[in-house]
This record gives sequence, structure tokens and C-alpha cells, in this order.
Amino acid sequence: MVVWLRNNGRYKEYRHESREDVCRDGAPRRSNMGGLPRHLTFEVESKVLGQLYRPSGKALEQARAVLELEDPHAVNVAWGCNIGCGYCYGPRFSRQTRENWMTIRYPEKEPLELVYRQLTKSSVVDGAEVKGVFISFMTDPYLPQIRRWTEPLIKYLREEEIRVATSSKLEVSEVPGVRNGMTIVSLDRSFWEMYEPNAPSPISRLMELRKAHYEGEYTWASIEPCPCGGIWSQDIRDLLNCLFFVDFLILGKWNYDPRAGTDEAREDYGRTVATFRDFCKKHGIRHYIKSETLDFIEGVDKKEVGRARIDFRRKKVNGL
Repeated sequence: MVVWLRNNGRYKEYRHESREDVCRDGAPRRSNMGGLPRHLTFEVESKVLGQLYRPSGKALEQARAVLELEDPHAVNVAWGCNIGCGYCYGPRFSRQTRENWMTIRYPEKEPLELVYRQLTKSSVVDGAEVKGVFISFMTDPYLPQIRRWTEPLIKYLREEEIRVATSSKLEVSEVPGVRNGMTIVSLDRSFWEMYEPNAPSPISRLMELRKAHYEGEYTWASIEPCPCGGIWSQDIRDLLNCLFFVDFLILGKWNYDPRAGTDEAREDYGRTVATFRDFCKKHGIRHYIKSETLDFIEGVDKKEVGRARIDFRRKKVNGL
């Protein structure tokens, strides 16, 4: 099947096997997850694989928190990840099977070349000046086959005095001045063997961060998705006590699992958040709790909120 996608005002032909991904008029059918077409292996319009773009939704929330910028940019240096963590949201977010998600797709040219072209043309991309870049939401930027693209890109961005943050389970950047991030949600070896068997052990990740910290680099850790007691029983204090040295911590709940949506889970996350806040305040660590996690604890129904907003706008338009 032929699918046409628009890129910088031009249409390009792509071939795809599923008829479900194309509307009757021939346009790509988009999901409600950030405007991404289902099952396609690249980003459309302004979100082009390997190029700078402005993230939205949950990605924007994270990039803002880590980079401390209102209008951050991001670059996906590749698409897909073969680490294969059991809790990974990638397949669901991109509307792919786990098997397809674990097949890495690459941009047509090296991200460094693509980003260089963007920035030499203008320091403004997607309507905002490029002040900070998050690498990368749709893959681990330090997969062996991707690392050779990630580090030159980071080096160039830092030479341009652009703030850079990375998120990985494998390693940190060798380039000075990077906000190096690692995902660590549990120190339990059994959890690692069940959910992250292809990733370095959480202790190895912890040591990577500590090494970067003692070399004077900025470090941060993501405790997301944090399991509730119904998924995995652990004392969050054990993990927090090992992260006392980081500059920033971010916490988010486990999603897409009914066990993480119960009243018991709500109480559990309430206790976890309280412990997290107390620890960060005690150690002077900048921290952030994902809005979705706070909404869940507070019992906020997003569907009800959405309907209320629609009703308000309708009344405003009708002068009521």
C-alpha cells in the first residue's frame, strides 16, 4: 500500500502493508497520541525523525521538567528500542506490536547533519528558539548502533551553547555539560530479571550516574514507571537512599495496567509521593512528580475534566 506523508510542505511516498492506516481519501490515519500515524515508523510534518521538533503532551512535560525550559525541543535519533523492557510504553504509544517496536528504524541521514541544517538556517524551529534539546523519546540514544550518532550531535549542540538532556538505561554522555539521565525504578534483582533482562543491572546504572556526578556532571534519575504494591512490592526509600547525590529526580506512576488503577494503588502512590517529596526536600534535590500521577492520587477523572472544559467553551461561545 502507498501512503503519502507531508514533510516541510512536500509529499513523499511510503509503502505500508496495512489498509487500516489510511483514510478513505488517501490521507494517513492519525492516532490521538501526539498526532502519530498508526504503526508507521517515522514522525510526520514537524516531528521528523532525526530532526529538532517541539514535543507535546507527556513528552513536553518531561522535557520541561528536566531542561527547566518553557519551550524545549527534542530529537529522536532513531525509532524503536531492542532493550525490550516489559513495562515499556513505546509499542502502545506508537501503535506497534512489541516485535515491530524492537526493530530499530533510522533517519535517512545522520541526526547531526539534519540538525546542523536546521540551525544554520535559523535558530528558531517550530516557532521557538532552540535553547534546550531532549534526546531521545523514541529510543535509547546509547544503543550500540545509535551511540555513534548521539555523541557527535550532543557535542555540536553543546558547542552551540544549547542545553542538552539525555535519558538512557545504558550509559551517560562523554561530552561535558550534559544533563545525564538514567531510568531506575527498582534495585530489586528479581524485578530487573523480570522486567529489564536486557538492560544493565540497576546497580550498574546507579554507578554510571555516580561516576558522572563525581566528575562534576549534572545527573538525574527517572523513577518511572514506579510500580505500586499490587505490581511489585518494594520500599521506595531503599532506592531513594541510593540516589541522594543526583541533581534532579522525577517520579511517575505505572500505567496501562489495571493493577495500577485500583483504590489500593491510589493509597500506595499517595504514600510513595509523600516519601519522595520528604526525601528530596531533606537532601535539597530538585524534583518533579508527573501530573498524571498527582491526578490519579487526587482522584481527578480526566474524561470528566475534558467534558467540563467542552461545556464551558460551548457556553462561552453561545454567550451563556
